[in-house]
Amino acid sequence: MNRYKGSIRSATAAPTSGSAAVGIWTQTEAMQAKQAGAWPAAGSVPVEYLVVGGGGGGGGHIGGGGGAGGYRTATNFTLLYGTPYTVTVGSGGAGGNQSSSTTTEQGVNGSPSVFSTITSAGGGGGGGYGGASGSNTFTASISGTTMTVSALAATLVLLVGQTFSGTGVTTGTSIVAQLTGTAGSTGTYTVSASQTVTSTTMTIAIGGGKSGGSGGGVGGGATNTGGADVPSGQGFAGGSRTGTSFNGAGGGGASAVGGAPTDGSGLGGTGGAGTSSSITGSSVTYAGGGGGTGNSTPGSGGSGGGGAGGGSTGVAGTANTGGGGGGTRDGSTGGATGGSGIVAIRYSDTYALATSTTGSPTITTAGGYRVYVWTGNGSITL
Repeated sequence: MNRYKGSIRSATAAPTSGSAAVGIWTQTEAMQAKQAGAWPAAGSVPVEYLVVGGGGGGGGHIGGGGGAGGYRTATNFTLLYGTPYTVTVGSGGAGGNQSSSTTTEQGVNGSPSVFSTITSAGGGGGGGYGGASGSNTFTASISGTTMTVSALAATLVLLVGQTFSGTGVTTGTSIVAQLTGTAGSTGTYTVSASQTVTSTTMTIAIGGGKSGGSGGGVGGGATNTGGADVPSGQGFAGGSRTGTSFNGAGGGGASAVGGAPTDGSGLGGTGGAGTSSSITGSSVTYAGGGGGTGNSTPGSGGSGGGGAGGGSTGVAGTANTGGGGGGTRDGSTGGATGGSGIVAIRYSDTYALATSTTGSPTITTAGGYRVYVWTGNGSITL
């Protein structure tokens, strides 16, 4: 076994140059070292990424469309050689279902997708006309930003993003997180506004679409009187509704724009349009909002995988686009599921293939790039 200058060993070696100092390479030596696989690797690789979260589920019973999953992309994101990077592909949220005794008619938020330190939130679930059995009240007190729930109807499930009202409660207060207790039931919760409220009956604004969090589209509002779209201040709002029963439910918001408002004639709102990316080598649109369903014509889904609303069954968001699920008019079948997310990266093909991947990503080399696309959880090590 011969030794290159610079302490790199290989079975083949270029002739030693008497004029070259230790660690200094001639062009011939560098070329032969690369051919032998002995050329020292650079410390990092700049990559482009696309991370799309799972879409929210559509609302059940004259329900709003689900919001799209968050959409994040950028170039020159640095990956280090020899370091494993985790990939998580978010699932779409389930649709709301009036016939269920354990859920409300609101759709469920989609799950976030993650690549390394980059997280794209799931889309918000669409609003529903009412609770599982029409009950939307609970008993609670608030101290600061902590709410203690002592009682609620068996058919009501408290969810992050829901707004509520009650005597002494600050207008627009919503649930931010659950701290303790049975999931969605009695226990303590973080709320969006600091206040002091003695124990009283509170009412969930069950008609409103749920917040998708930072970057995730908000679900569209339902037609229930008094049910408004949830103002998250983070995601982008879904389509509005007039607040009068039997007018059209709102379309789910995309990651970039809100769903179209309804016109009060019973038409379902259109889902917000998504955003295109060519990271895979061809232009594909992702993260479209789901269509709402009014009392007459359902709204169409937004471009980018958003599912259309439906009379008896809404259309699910397209898998691996982060599209929101469509709402449904018939509460016995429930809203449609949101589409799952996707994670993709690419970098110049002057860099070598990854030394290890998990999760069976699709790997292609074309157009001067190496492209990795995950539709399920996995990892990559360069």
